[in-house]
Amino acid sequence: VQDLLYVHGLDISKKESFSSLKGLNIEDLDTEESIAKMKEAFSFASSLGVSGYPAMVLELGGEWYRLLNGYAPYEPISERLDSILDQVR
Repeated sequence: VQDLLYVHGLDISKKESFSSLKGLNIEDLDTEESIAKMKEAFSFASSLGVSGYPAMVLELGGEWYRLLNGYAPYEPISERLDSILDQVR
């Protein structure tokens, strides 16, 4: 998805932008089941504090942790990961 947005400059709010993805039938995006799954995924991400892209989350032992929300260089990500690992040890 990021490649479609950042490399090709496509509007990823339009389903036609996904037509080049192999194995994806864009008509399947309009089914009630697909819409419900997308809403559930966005709701879950929001519950983790994710409000944009890129975002990185970590699952450890059934618990979820937000590592970053937006671009960050390696060092802050590494520090956040170390902090989370210290908490769960």
